[in-house]
Amino acid sequence: MSSLPSNSKGGNRASWTPAQDAFVVDFLAKQCSLGRFSDNGFKKEIWRKATEELNKKFNVSVTVQQLKSHMADLKARYRIVKALREQSGFGWDDLIQICIADEDVWNRYIQEDINEPDDDYSTDERR
Repeated sequence: MSSLPSNSKGGNRASWTPAQDAFVVDFLAKQCSLGRFSDNGFKKEIWRKATEELNKKFNVSVTVQQLKSHMADLKARYRIVKALREQSGFGWDDLIQICIADEDVWNRYIQEDINEPDDDYSTDERR
């Protein structure tokens, strides 16, 4: 099994590949389509099964908590990209999977972001 690098707090931090991301997102999406998702999220057994399947398929040792944390991070990143793509002047490059815009559009967005009073990125709906 793949070992996980230690982080500065003494815990383990998993490193994720795009293939692992795709696998877990697909697995959890299937669980949603089977009605195994509620307003409060997935039940413990779904997270356990997702972790088990991920570990088996990719020969890694990810914990349920690491998976939940990573999925929360992916969700936050998704919201940021979605918000950018909805901004006037932004586009998407399918080949390299990034938001694109002219320099003046980026500068305007950055300036607006700097002027935002709320620095809590996890709750900023614009992102």
